[in-house]
Amino acid sequence: MSNIVRNSLIASLCMFILGILLIVIGCISGGLSLAKNLVTEGVDKLGIVNPHFIIPFGVDDMSFSLSFGGLDSDYEIYSGDTELTNMFSMDEVSNLQMDFAAGTVTIEESENEYYALSGSGSGKYQFYEEDGTVYVNAVATGTEACHITLYIPRGEILEQAEFNFAAGEVEGRTMLQTDILKIASGAGIVNFSEVSANELECEVGAGDFSFDSATVKDCTFEVAAGKVCYTGIINGDVDVSCAAGDISLVLGGDKEAFNYDVSFAMGSVSIGDYEMDGLAQDYLFSNGADKNMVLEAAMGNIEVIFE
Repeated sequence: MSNIVRNSLIASLCMFILGILLIVIGCISGGLSLAKNLVTEGVDKLGIVNPHFIIPFGVDDMSFSLSFGGLDSDYEIYSGDTELTNMFSMDEVSNLQMDFAAGTVTIEESENEYYALSGSGSGKYQFYEEDGTVYVNAVATGTEACHITLYIPRGEILEQAEFNFAAGEVEGRTMLQTDILKIASGAGIVNFSEVSANELECEVGAGDFSFDSATVKDCTFEVAAGKVCYTGIINGDVDVSCAAGDISLVLGGDKEAFNYDVSFAMGSVSIGDYEMDGLAQDYLFSNGADKNMVLEAAMGNIEVIFE
């Protein structure tokens, strides 16, 4: 590839990334909030209870690159102070799904084998079970948000857990064990203290996401302009894509446990004490390992640390 063509491609990529950043900044600044309010006003006039938005990099009640379906009119809608105890036994639950617009979420250990929830705030929220899946849905009302504490039985092993957080603060304080874990965060601060999963999919728009102590097999991280810090063990393959944010993987073991496929445009990648940066670089490192790590950075930074 000639230098002229290479430089042209780099310039085009930079403009594309800049456009993404402007979209994210506009979302955080309230552009989509205004649009959502206008749409919601129209929906209210039409009498539609469960509008369905699909907007990338959304905030408020629209999740990053995923759809947020709002509230289900077939189930009770709560607001204000609510205590829902001994709701669903762990024996009848195999999946968990949470769609959260804005506010705070705390995930705690249940006192018994039942799921429970306590809520407050002026936002609206739901807590119900259907076909073996526990649903927690919450939307903001104007500037008022929800404050939810979800209680999960200790020792519960789920088939799939899916969390879509548009904005706010989320803290997982209890062990979360599941075969498949999917997490998307548009903006805000999200922290999970203990996670065990065979498959992890994590998408971050412009938020700050961290796993303090995790053990997973295969995992995928996609970051637009946010920050992810993963601390723990990875027993399988890793796929990391970073547009303009920062990703830090702090892993047990040594760097020879993986083969590496590294590429970046204007970002930087470091593996252990080996640092790579510059323009439009590609690297392949084969250690004859059973596990593979793909690291792609456009204007972002990826750091892999072994302890």
